[in-house]
Amino acid sequence: MSEIKYYNFLKNQNGFTIVEMIVSVSIVVLLTGLFLANYHAINKRSEINMVAQKMLSDIHLAQSKSLSLEEYGVDNIPLGGWGIHLVEGESGYIIFADDNGDKEYNIGEADETMGAKNISMTNVVISNIDLDNSLDIIFLPPNPTVYFNGESGQAFNITLSDGESEKNIAINFLGVVDVEN
Repeated sequence: MSEIKYYNFLKNQNGFTIVEMIVSVSIVVLLTGLFLANYHAINKRSEINMVAQKMLSDIHLAQSKSLSLEEYGVDNIPLGGWGIHLVEGESGYIIFADDNGDKEYNIGEADETMGAKNISMTNVVISNIDLDNSLDIIFLPPNPTVYFNGESGQAFNITLSDGESEKNIAINFLGVVDVEN
């Protein structure tokens, strides 16, 4: 009789069976896998958004340097204002002073000790620039007049890519900049 009582005692115990445990653990593992896969995709999109916002900020910085007549070095206000030099396929760009006033980037106009900046973008490249494979955006005070590759009165789109997603930066002839998508 004691064996029957012991069997009834075990039968009435509350708890999980091995099958219930395996199913529960499998569900937790599946949900964790889905979360991690989605986390990496969100992280990549976040990275290209941050780079696009940084570029937008740097375009505004060049505009601000030009409007405030910031010097390039000591006692040297650039004749052509300040600008940004972009090259398709590159993972960086340059904020430079158009020292000679020719409305384009020249070697020697990006000396970081004099106020220029070389910016690199991690895991992101400039994948497309409307109409050309390089673009010099110059802001000439006091208005500021905006020049694209030496000409005013245009608008351009710059596409950034990380290999999986893209972001477009639009800049018009008034110097208004916007991140699209």
